[in-house]
Amino acid sequence: MTANILVVSADGDTQNLLDETFWDYEVRVHSTLHSPSVLFQFYFVQPDLIILDMHQPANYDGKMLQRLRERSAVPIVVLCDPDQFEVKMQCLNGGADDVQALPFDELELRARVRALLRRAQVRRAAG
Repeated sequence: MTANILVVSADGDTQNLLDETFWDYEVRVHSTLHSPSVLFQFYFVQPDLIILDMHQPANYDGKMLQRLRERSAVPIVVLCDPDQFEVKMQCLNGGADDVQALPFDELELRARVRALLRRAQVRRAAG
């Protein structure tokens, strides 16, 4: 099964790193910037998982996470700065399924994404 991952980031370097992380991983990575077009991309791509980069200070408000969570139960992994404990807690309490600190370990992120996709597939099959 090939999964669609929507990467939402304001940082081109992070987008490129995520593209490289998943290039041979049986997933299609669709990247978009933090903007009003994220919801359009969400409906267009119909992702199986979202990676939401919140390490830019302007993204800490959590509104994008809230908007995405209101529309779907798709697993969401948030990337943030390692010293932003409050942001991590806000994201987890706001509906994120996992939070990873930047810079992330590629193998760990792949394993976490695999686990979230597996759980989501089981839920879809049961539901």
